[in-house]
Amino acid sequence: MGEPRKPPEEWRENVRQFYPDLNTTTYFVPPIFFRRRPHYTRLVPQTGQLVNELPDPEAPTTRKRSSGQASYKAGEAESGVERGNRPQERGLLLQDPSGHKGELLEVPQSGARGEIAEEHVFHCLQELAKQPKQERMVVLSQLSFGRHPNKSSYAPTAVEFGMPEGLFGESEKGECDFLIISRKYGLVIIEVKAVGSWRTAGDSVPSAIKKALNGEPATGPKKRKKGAIEQLNNAREVLGKLLRRFGLRPQIAATIALPYVTPDELKEAADNDFEESLRKCLCATDLQHAVRRCLCTDQFSSFEKPSSVSKDLVRALQTWWEAAVVERGLDDTMTDDKYETLVAIFCGSAVRVCLATLPSASVRTLGEAVAEYGFIIAQLTLHRSQRILVNKALAKDHQRVFLYGPPGTGKTVVLALVGLKWMAQGHDVYVLITSKASRAICYLLRSQLQISYRREHRNTKQSATSSPHVYLRQCSFDTVSTGSKELIDLLAQRAEAKKGNLHILIDEAEVPIKADRSSRNLYSFCSQLAEKVPKVRIWAASMREATNTSGDGGDNTDSSGSSRSDIFTEVEMGASLRCSPAVTSEVKKSQHYDNPIPPYADSPSTGTGPKSIALRHRRQKDHDDVTHPKKCKRCGIIIAEKLASLDVGTDNPRGLKYRDVLILCSNPDENLGMVCGLKGKGIPVLVVGSKADDDLIRKMALMETDKVIVTTWQASLGLERDVVIGTYVVGETDLCRPYGMSRCRSLLYWFDPPKTDELWQ
Repeated sequence: MGEPRKPPEEWRENVRQFYPDLNTTTYFVPPIFFRRRPHYTRLVPQTGQLVNELPDPEAPTTRKRSSGQASYKAGEAESGVERGNRPQERGLLLQDPSGHKGELLEVPQSGARGEIAEEHVFHCLQELAKQPKQERMVVLSQLSFGRHPNKSSYAPTAVEFGMPEGLFGESEKGECDFLIISRKYGLVIIEVKAVGSWRTAGDSVPSAIKKALNGEPATGPKKRKKGAIEQLNNAREVLGKLLRRFGLRPQIAATIALPYVTPDELKEAADNDFEESLRKCLCATDLQHAVRRCLCTDQFSSFEKPSSVSKDLVRALQTWWEAAVVERGLDDTMTDDKYETLVAIFCGSAVRVCLATLPSASVRTLGEAVAEYGFIIAQLTLHRSQRILVNKALAKDHQRVFLYGPPGTGKTVVLALVGLKWMAQGHDVYVLITSKASRAICYLLRSQLQISYRREHRNTKQSATSSPHVYLRQCSFDTVSTGSKELIDLLAQRAEAKKGNLHILIDEAEVPIKADRSSRNLYSFCSQLAEKVPKVRIWAASMREATNTSGDGGDNTDSSGSSRSDIFTEVEMGASLRCSPAVTSEVKKSQHYDNPIPPYADSPSTGTGPKSIALRHRRQKDHDDVTHPKKCKRCGIIIAEKLASLDVGTDNPRGLKYRDVLILCSNPDENLGMVCGLKGKGIPVLVVGSKADDDLIRKMALMETDKVIVTTWQASLGLERDVVIGTYVVGETDLCRPYGMSRCRSLLYWFDPPKTDELWQ
């Protein structure tokens, strides 16, 4: 076998960098669970834009490619945007049509079920690791994953680490769903099977369990399917060969996770041959012992809430760990040095495997996971029905359209694609700012239209006068509008010069502050404009459902009495696309959710994503004696420490930048204690106050500076960031849930009001 190999020192250095508390802390790699979602990559006609289109929530979630369609090659960029080199203007239309193939990422039903089962195991292991007396370990899952993860496959991963060529033969490759590196007990392999949540028609439960664990014979063109027992035996053999090359011989325990099978069902499924192979695989003395070494449904949370693990379930998990791992005894060969060596072999370099259908990516730390999850969310741009809606942008029955729905459902993306379709026909587009709160998103919308159109027509010779333009016009409707008549006259003149054609986009058209007044002014404006310019096309968007604004006119003296439905074709968009499940659950707590903001439609998610994290400001202890976290310098230091734990602002190409972070508070200014605390820790900060000028709003919207943004939810309405930190407290949080928290694509920190007011007094 030759001299044992020694892992390069660089691997160990990476371990010390990424996992500094290895001997005292449990690490998960990746730190959050990613779940694939089936999607088509479509080229939207006339826009030059490539969008990742999801099936509608009510439609079937899987469709198979025909055998004649080609796959993506390993390393080929599916969307044209490399994770490590994101453009600053990212967030709406970033897809490059070059190399487009228009195929469906196939996620078979069995694969989707398996990933849900794996997610259950992931959250259970996380809760188990939190227990005070639980030994420290490193838990690896999904080693082969990118924007959409695949199962772990440690053999190719090890090759990617920089192993010498020829280390593995074809017969030596294996896979496992979870690999635990324990400081005390060596290695633990877990194979997860989703049997019990489904079974083939005609199969009994025992028969389905036996097939999942013992495998299925080849039938016709279908190859023989390995069961969990054979997979575990093969994985143990491959791991042993790999580690012996490094002079390591740790204990390797194996166990099977069956989240939807009861212990009694597993016993019932066992026959003589099956029982013997199961006992040998799990090193059990009898069937009862083997069943105790399996994770069954008694140790899992509900199917609907995989991340919700009760104290009773934690105790059941501890009993399983005792039977499956602790009973085998301590691994006497393990030392701190060998533990670090094992982690270095599997986690010390780029944990990366090239997939056959998607570009691959590396995620090792929480910061990288948060950035990657936000990137995934940003790429899932439309549902099928929304793409069909975009294709109607030139139809006569969709001349004036109003999109409404809860935050993060893709309304702005639809507006941008509609604008590009208009520009492709040679029409100028007017982006209309209707309030101070809509300035930021309108600046971003205009920028995205300009960038996307130029990129699509970069090889087309067009003069500056012949190419379509994107104009930004402002007329605030949240006050009594004095400039609406002048703007109507100006737009009518422009339309006359364009043979009566006029194309307008209005995002965040109805803001929650003085909403009824702004809505009446907006409807009146659109109604009067339509009278002067009958061919005008207006597409607008808002979170709010239509309210009764016709009739009395309120305190708006210019009201025409028109309602939204009188002017627009209304389209509801309810499926969440651009927020993590943790964020949408916070949005749902608002009193404004369900009225006037419509509820979310049921739709699959990309895993549960990062959990939202509550922070506390206390006047006692070491916090400043102030009543609000934004005034507390210590709270600013705590935020800086959280950002440091995410490696924000480092030179890691896969990590978070300062511009990916948004801090929300009321009336921000440079002298706030929180801002001083951030700056004292070296965090670059850009404060965008409630009275910020247009230039500062534009810098924030287009991410022109790599600084943490401190602003209000009103000023940042419609924008998106990977990390959002809210400092609103009692009496301030309700509106900020749908309009502020929803700006978060990935990780949400929130200064949560305490159960009593004593800490604020």
